[in-house]
Amino acid sequence: MLINLRTQDFDMVGTIQRHLERRVRAALGSSATHVDSVTLGFSDVNGPRGGDDLRCAITVDLIPRGTVRAEATSSDLISALGRALARARRSVNRDEQHGRRRRARPE
Repeated sequence: MLINLRTQDFDMVGTIQRHLERRVRAALGSSATHVDSVTLGFSDVNGPRGGDDLRCAITVDLIPRGTVRAEATSSDLISALGRALARARRSVNRDEQHGRRRRARPE
């Protein structure tokens, strides 16, 4: 599983980047055979005004095809990531179950 990290309006320190990658692998690890790549996008929505303004957008490219997108906003980067990962994991699991049902039908 390839993990891409994109940030806008702020820089990522190597330690935080490794932590984020570990969180992604832990959340999507059970579906790793169905995941080609994951792109994490972080942005500061409303700048220096504060509040729930850190957005995490996740795009999961699936094998053999398909894409799952999830996003969450919070005042904390890790919290935004956790919420977005939970949404992405549910969508990936739903896609897997749907794919299994399609393949299980006799033609």
